[in-house]
Amino acid sequence: MAYISVVIHVYKAEDYLHELYQRLKTSLEIISKDFKIILVEDCGGDRSCQIIVL
Repeated sequence: MAYISVVIHVYKAEDYLHELYQRLKTSLEIISKDFKIILVEDCGGDRSCQIIVL
């Protein structure tokens, strides 16, 4: 079974972070139970960082 890491840089993404996470999680769970989603906030000036931390 493969371990998968997905790294995405996030810039002004507060409006779609929840949807992005849910879709990625659903897709990755089909492939493997061992995965990590890494969201890197890129100083967009919105609430993306606060949302990622939650």
